[in-house]
Amino acid sequence: MTNLQFWSKVKISIPNKLSGMPADMIYDPIRNQSRKRYPWDRDFEYEQEEEEYTPFPISPKVYHFHPIAFVEQMRRMEDDPSLIWGLKFTKEERQKVIEIANGLWGEDREIEMANNLMAVFAWESGGTFRTDAPNLANSGGTGLIQFMPPTAKGLLGKEITIETVYNYWGKKKTLKRVKEFADMTVVEQLGYVGKYFKPLKGKTVEFVDFYLQVLFPISSGKPDHIVFSKDGKGLDKQESIYLQSLRKDAYEPNKGMDLDKDGKMWKKEIKKSVQKYLKEGEKYRN
Repeated sequence: MTNLQFWSKVKISIPNKLSGMPADMIYDPIRNQSRKRYPWDRDFEYEQEEEEYTPFPISPKVYHFHPIAFVEQMRRMEDDPSLIWGLKFTKEERQKVIEIANGLWGEDREIEMANNLMAVFAWESGGTFRTDAPNLANSGGTGLIQFMPPTAKGLLGKEITIETVYNYWGKKKTLKRVKEFADMTVVEQLGYVGKYFKPLKGKTVEFVDFYLQVLFPISSGKPDHIVFSKDGKGLDKQESIYLQSLRKDAYEPNKGMDLDKDGKMWKKEIKKSVQKYLKEGEKYRN
């Protein structure tokens, strides 16, 4: 490390009195101004025969940089902002996520929304961030947000191919997945992620809404309400019987988010349960 001791010889003058000051005036360093001399003031308290000096700070933390290199580094940071879970993707893939967020929610919220998307990928893909990840419950869901077969068919606009994969998760299970989505690159599949989240474009939403957009879209973007109910109690009776039955059926596989165990799962309970995906992602920030 460079020896910085020579800086101790550099002296910076600190004036102790103002030149041309009248005899009945005195410079008060505490107030940093001149004032009338009081009878009890003593000269040596405020004036000294010699000037005071302070050495230049001696510290290894003296940074040097080339201005062009500094500007280039700032440009790179702007091109590749930090995201939670960012280390799971390449720079190109992260840029695609930000591009999607910018297109749907604008520049002011692009980083916030990109982080929400990254947290969804962590949850849905089982932490793999892979496009070919099959659903462990064998629903046929595939990839970054577990595109279900009907959803995949609608997004692709054509018939899809269901294939099977063995022991993907190390549990010796044969699982279904959508071949067309499993064969995509991350950047390619992110294009369909953008299309899937288009219903939330321009809306004031938070991470729980992203989560619900995948889990139970009808509840995404709505105020606090009972999302799932064990026996149907508390559900909005204005909804169709079919939708109410879906909310009842979805309670059991998601009951871990019923924090007070009362058989009714409010949106605020789900919000609290899924915060872990945002917090955990900080460990993998690029």
